[in-house]
Amino acid sequence: MTIENTVTTPDFVELQKILLEEYAPDKTMNFLLKYVVNALYAMVVFLGFYFILDRMAQVKNLWIPGATAVVSFLILIRFHKRIYKNRLNKAIERYYGKTALTIHRTLTLDEDGVRSQEHDEAGALVGEGKYLLWSDFEGATRSHDNFFLKIKNQQEGFILKAEGLDAQDQQTVETYIRRIGAPIAERS
Repeated sequence: MTIENTVTTPDFVELQKILLEEYAPDKTMNFLLKYVVNALYAMVVFLGFYFILDRMAQVKNLWIPGATAVVSFLILIRFHKRIYKNRLNKAIERYYGKTALTIHRTLTLDEDGVRSQEHDEAGALVGEGKYLLWSDFEGATRSHDNFFLKIKNQQEGFILKAEGLDAQDQQTVETYIRRIGAPIAERS
């Protein structure tokens, strides 16, 4: 089966967000991000609150700014994972927002894997192409009739655009993707 498609910047943004869902920093980095950075934020809250009380209200009290800093630290720790993912999502969108990526390619799907050959804007082949076996993938996510495949043991993925295919061809693509062995996750 052969599919002609064009992959654009929004497809790469979607792929990076899907890969990000499974990303987790190592324990040292997680400790630094979760506790040390949030402690610095809490210290800024403490100093700001203390400055406001000392300069504006002429009150020399460390309990109120200290309590506010502890509460803000606990809130930041509680919602750390959500805040971290949102920051990474915004960074991805900002990075890809500056680029205009468009890749024209021909995908050939068979029983063993998928071959991808990229074309330039004139239609000429660029490079020798890439061939990936179905066993090279560890998972698939379906979003708006496109499939985002995660490559094993890597923070990389592969985009298989199937949004313009008829129902029978989509069924064939799903049959090939099921050879990965993992269920196809749905994402809206």
